[in-house]
Formats: sequence, structure tokens, C-alpha cells
Amino acid sequence: MSYNLRMQRYLMTRKTKERLEKDIAQLEKDVTRLRKEIGVAYRLAPGDGWHDNAALEAVDESLQIAEIRLRELKLRVRLAQIVEARKVVRDVGIGNEVRVEYVDEGREQVWTILGEEDSGTSEDWISHTSPVAQMLLGKKVGQVVDLGWVKVRIVAIAPGNFD
Repeated sequence: MSYNLRMQRYLMTRKTKERLEKDIAQLEKDVTRLRKEIGVAYRLAPGDGWHDNAALEAVDESLQIAEIRLRELKLRVRLAQIVEARKVVRDVGIGNEVRVEYVDEGREQVWTILGEEDSGTSEDWISHTSPVAQMLLGKKVGQVVDLGWVKVRIVAIAPGNFD
């Protein structure tokens, strides 16, 4: 029996990767501080230090959360795949900016399709895994896409502007 153990890649812009690296540096400082706080709380506690010590338990819980988040961010940065502005504009893809028109309203909206880590970083950045992006991927200018609650027409596809 063989297994395909391909590592998951995390799509993100350079800007997002840099932000995550800063978050990692801050979390490493937080973990160091919390470890020191645990030592202080343990030494100040009566008896064996752990029993009935709410302060110690609170710091320990904060430390565990910070360590989990730190491991998660380090993994995402290590497995990052940088999204470049997609030059191909014949169909919607990751790294494209997509201008759509709401069919019933005539109002326009612009979305840039990027990685999950980028989603929400800017108001118009959406994850390639989001339902809206999934319905837009592969579509061409002029096509009408039913998003379930509204229909949109793809007006333009351009290289993303996110650096």
C-alpha cells in the first residue's frame, strides 16, 4: 500500500507572510514571558504549587494557547506558497482581481482572489476556498454567475494588485 503524503501548501501574498513572521516573533516573546510567569506563580503558591492555584492555571492555559498558535503559524510560514499577481486574464484564477456587476442592481464589486491567510486582510480580498471564489474560478468576462443569493456578471478580470 502506498500513501501520497504531499504536504499542504498555504497560499499567501508576500505581505501576509511578512505579517505572519511578525506575529511569530511576538508570540515567541509572549511564550517566554508566560513561562517566566508560571515559574513565579509556582514559587509563590503554597504547598505543591499546582493545587487550587487559579493564577497558575490561567497562565498555564494562556501558555498552551500561545504555543499552539505559534506552532500553527510556523507551519503555515514554512509551507507558504507565495501568490503572485496572475497575468492571465482570459479566465478567473487565484491572483486575479475580478470586477462583477450585480445583475439586478447594476452595482459593481471588486474581489481579489488570494489564499486563505490573505482573506479579510483587505476588504475586497477573498480566499480561493470561499464559496464565492469557488463559483468564480475559471469563469470568463461576460459570464453570469449565480452565487445563490444574487447573480453577478463578470465585467473585467485583471492581474491582482496586492503588493
